[in-house]
Amino acid sequence: MHILFIEDDPVLRSNVVLWFQLNKHSVSVAEEGQKGLELANSEEFDCIVLDLMLPKISGWQILHELENKLSTPILVLSAIDDVQSKVRALEEGAEDYLTKPFEMEELLARTKVLSRTRNSLREDAQIGDIKVNLKKRCAFRNDETITFTPTEFAIIERLLLEQSQPVSRFRIVESINRADSLARVSDNALDVHISAIRKKTNRDFIKTVRGTGYLIP
Repeated sequence: MHILFIEDDPVLRSNVVLWFQLNKHSVSVAEEGQKGLELANSEEFDCIVLDLMLPKISGWQILHELENKLSTPILVLSAIDDVQSKVRALEEGAEDYLTKPFEMEELLARTKVLSRTRNSLREDAQIGDIKVNLKKRCAFRNDETITFTPTEFAIIERLLLEQSQPVSRFRIVESINRADSLARVSDNALDVHISAIRKKTNRDFIKTVRGTGYLIP
């Protein structure tokens, strides 16, 4: 894995970098938010490990800037351990949240999981008898091509990022609308787009999770 670690504590930064290197992974580091944001936008990483309380630009702002603009998963590593902050970070684009103090083994395990998720999205996804082509932003059933609007495909991509896991309506809407793309969706219109996707594919392509949101199995 190639990891970006954005952390202002020099001792922790050094220990984490050494741990990843001992486990045969490469790490780029940033000691403050501005440099971290620049690296995230200029290099390709398998995972970003992000502190929230950073000088110059906070981790919160980095989440806001990067949400849905990069396919790189973000793991928040923070001493802030209240539930509201965890929920906020996940809703604003983080894929995982680990509180300090932590065990190095757990940090490594979580980054590996996120990296596997990212790498799986580089390839075509198979859902039942439908194959989604992520590069061409369309799908195929046998020899039939299924085309989607930009918003429909943005919804599919967002659900595939956490395939088999339910994604809340709020996270779907917020992440799509913050992206720099042609896709836009409102909470009221989300069900309409989901219905359109199902008509083009099948009823089980996107499942409804009552009280939560949607998932692609």
